[in-house]
Amino acid sequence: MKKFTGKTALIVEDDNISSHYLNLLLQKNGFDLINADNGDQAIELFENNKIDIVLLDIQIHGLDGFEVIKSLKKKNSKIPIIVQSASEAVEIKDKCINLGCNAYLEKPVSSEELLSSIEKLLTN
Repeated sequence: MKKFTGKTALIVEDDNISSHYLNLLLQKNGFDLINADNGDQAIELFENNKIDIVLLDIQIHGLDGFEVIKSLKKKNSKIPIIVQSASEAVEIKDKCINLGCNAYLEKPVSSEELLSSIEKLLTN
């Protein structure tokens, strides 16, 4: 049995290559997937689906990642959110953590690092 069978991940990523990579990796590990390529779409999909975890690129089109974190945490304070960013800026990481994201990973993210973070968040 795949590790995350029965779990649904919302992937919020506007880069096609990154989105494709995440889809392949998570699908291979049993996730059902819902994809959004901008912040507004992410919030709408979150409201209309049962989501177990959110993988969010902080720099997306439309509503930015910070606003997405605020909105999702307001709707469900317990939803685990993993932010992925190409930025190494400490201020961005700190802002994400302060807004309630549960993990901050710098791109490029290894599959092992991502799956380890997901497992920690979904088994606690």
